[in-house]
Amino acid sequence: MTELWRDSPLDVRTVNARLLRAGDSQQPVAYSTVKTVMERLVHKGHLQRELFGRQFMYRPVHTKLEMESIVAQTLVEDLMGNFGTVAVKYFVDGVENKPEHLRALRVLL
Repeated sequence: MTELWRDSPLDVRTVNARLLRAGDSQQPVAYSTVKTVMERLVHKGHLQRELFGRQFMYRPVHTKLEMESIVAQTLVEDLMGNFGTVAVKYFVDGVENKPEHLRALRVLL
């Protein structure tokens, strides 16, 4: 997603090449893996694709900030659904040692 937020639309081959350059110390990512992930993101509604000539070009549906909000909301809903009060307790414990987060929580409450 970072590559697509930086510069889009891009095709799978370009995204794969950029991932290979960015992660030279890591194991290379296979083209088929990148394509599969991008197709899944299309089906989940996070990427759009358009056919240009003989290749699909992909672009993000959401900005990075919007995507961060979607992910955070999903995580919180999952935590609350699975752990309820325990999740709230650990959240408050984590916030009380960070004055800027505590101020933000007070504003929201």
